[in-house]
Amino acid sequence: MTKDQSTILKGVAILMMLWYHLFDEEQSGICYQISLACNPVPFFLIISGYGYSFKYLNGSLSFGNVLRKTATLYAFYWFTMAIFVTVAHVMGKAGYPGSITDVVSNVIGYECTYNHETWFLFPYSLITLLSVLFLPKLFTLRPRLAVLLAVLYFVVYVAVHFLIDGMKENDPFAILKQQAFFLFLFFFYFSLGILLYRISNNGMKKRHYNNVVLIFLLLLLVLGKIYYTGSAMFVRGIFAFAFIFIFIHMSIGAGLSAVLRKLGEYSLGMWLTHTYFSEYIFRPYILWSGYHVVTFLTLVVVSFITAWLLQNIWRMVVRHIAS
Repeated sequence: MTKDQSTILKGVAILMMLWYHLFDEEQSGICYQISLACNPVPFFLIISGYGYSFKYLNGSLSFGNVLRKTATLYAFYWFTMAIFVTVAHVMGKAGYPGSITDVVSNVIGYECTYNHETWFLFPYSLITLLSVLFLPKLFTLRPRLAVLLAVLYFVVYVAVHFLIDGMKENDPFAILKQQAFFLFLFFFYFSLGILLYRISNNGMKKRHYNNVVLIFLLLLLVLGKIYYTGSAMFVRGIFAFAFIFIFIHMSIGAGLSAVLRKLGEYSLGMWLTHTYFSEYIFRPYILWSGYHVVTFLTLVVVSFITAWLLQNIWRMVVRHIAS
């Protein structure tokens, strides 16, 4: 997988994210059925695991570099949050900014009450920081030891999963237990990215396959995920791994590639802002048409324009500060 392919895949993943957050709670209808194959979390983590593997083997992975990247990510998150919380407060929305506890929990990102869909940021930052420690170990594992550790890891993952399911209401350790679960889950998804790198001939070589066959397999995979009635997060990871593996061997048109590439470039801003439009502040305006596809396209366009504006403004701010 090349860097360009990873950007295009981020474009695919951000479209999945917007569709998923719009229609996942409907519980019926074709749009809901499609959303069952659109959970974006494993996609972004597999792409990250692949990219960090490349950095490790090329000697550019260090704690300092990852820490700077995490700090930059958080700074942009605070920038977008400050704008939308201010807008929501001016519009009289309850809970913006809320109590001091609300402010602190949202700033850190361990409990996101302003924009719940940014919950991904905190465990993602932890797993990428920890990758500096575990990546060298994973690349030196012998096959038998890797299988043994995978089995042990799965047992622990299931135990943590039941621990989360068994949480009582008002459990004082609920957030800690939830973050522990996210770390186990994210490590699994991130490791799938490492595995993808290792089986992809050092991450750069690409075999040629029949495009029609690959498209058929991708459609079959998506249909299988739609009609799989379970919600196991383990299965979501395997689905995302297979989807990405097939996709990176496909040939897609230049026009479609250009659109997905541009969406991938602004996927960060779209992720951090889209639910302010679709859920928390401007929902009636996004749902103006009453038609699902039009609603989705409206959200894509509005989120993209917002992300384009904010990311470019942020770049100018950063350049000004640096100079």
